[in-house]
Amino acid sequence: MVINRKFKLFALLALLSLSPWAIAANTLKVMTYNQYIGADLKPILESVNRSDFNDELVAALRGMNANRFKDRAKRQVAIIVREKPDVLALQEVWRFACQDAFQTSAQQGCAYPGIAGAFTDFLDVLIAELSAQGVKYKTISKVKISIWTPLKSPISRPVSFLPLITTPPY
Repeated sequence: MVINRKFKLFALLALLSLSPWAIAANTLKVMTYNQYIGADLKPILESVNRSDFNDELVAALRGMNANRFKDRAKRQVAIIVREKPDVLALQEVWRFACQDAFQTSAQQGCAYPGIAGAFTDFLDVLIAELSAQGVKYKTISKVKISIWTPLKSPISRPVSFLPLITTPPY
């Protein structure tokens, strides 16, 4: 079974990458954290025409923008720093990017203030915040998924699960 092999590989990588504290104490502290995208993507995926797709996409981007991940990442890092896990497994770690098809003003397209904050890389932001606190993690596994609508338009390239292993010192 493919899932079983992937789990065994992950477990082996996790064990080989343990911090010295975990090995010396014969313990392993695991923490999971859902990054929360801030929007429901199902309406986008169920869109049947270009107009519906655009409306649903803009609605989702507005929700993601309002979610203010960069601000939330600071609070998440405070919790991670306090808990000091040996293994940190993250879910809903998304990377959204936008490129305008033609030149727009600062108030249009990707730069439109109502959606501009949605275009970020959750992992890069979190790693930068952890580094600013002096905590170093190393990525040992990523699962990349591309989502396509019935219109055959890619809407993102999320990274849905990223286990990270600490690298001393805390």
